[in-house]
Amino acid sequence: MGMDIEVIGMTWYTVHLSDEDVEKVKQWLENHKDDLSSFDPKENISKAVWNLYSKGEISLFDDDKCTESDFNTEEIRWSEFEEREPEEIFGEEVFE
Repeated sequence: MGMDIEVIGMTWYTVHLSDEDVEKVKQWLENHKDDLSSFDPKENISKAVWNLYSKGEISLFDDDKCTESDFNTEEIRWSEFEEREPEEIFGEEVFE
């Protein structure tokens, strides 16, 4: 019998950027020096990586690049794919 629920999780990955990727990040930072909103180099590097990734200029999730480093369950809720109502699964008396 069983039942379906939804579990929302967040996964953190540690991604190793290749020398070629690092060069692209460096070039992006140099090209956008006047547009950077932060004085924190780490934030600016993260922004560069995000921009390059979102434009498909670097990849992050290739098997040889990323390693799952942490996972956290954020939320558990009723699944829209569960076709039965709670009363059908557990019985009316449980919810009275």
